[in-house]
Amino acid sequence: MAHIKIATVNIIGLSFPKKLAMLAELIRLREIDLLLVKEVTKPVLHNIQGYNTHYNIGATMRGTAIITRDSISLENVTMLPSGRAIAAKFREIWIININATSGTARKQDRGKFYNNGVPYIIATAGDHILLGGISIVS
Repeated sequence: MAHIKIATVNIIGLSFPKKLAMLAELIRLREIDLLLVKEVTKPVLHNIQGYNTHYNIGATMRGTAIITRDSISLENVTMLPSGRAIAAKFREIWIININATSGTARKQDRGKFYNNGVPYIIATAGDHILLGGISIVS
């Protein structure tokens, strides 16, 4: 595999079978090898033929996931207990997917996450990092 196609998507708790089928079809049509997913609320992404899903759904029910083509093997999958971040090693690259809280009422929680959670998950990685799921909000 000389190159890989990577995408990221916020599914906002997607659980309707028709929309899940549309997502699976998009992955297949676009030949996506690795998909970073945020705002996963249920383990509903595991039936995509030819793909594996690694979930991290915490108590907040706004988790993260990494979906990979069967031919891609992830190692050292690491998760924050909150569900807000998942990391895994692919070859020499660390794939990190995060999902911070949103909204003005959660600003303090978001600050704690960016000051504590993100540095922790990044510290588990090596020199080569692909970081997805970042939202820049005030």
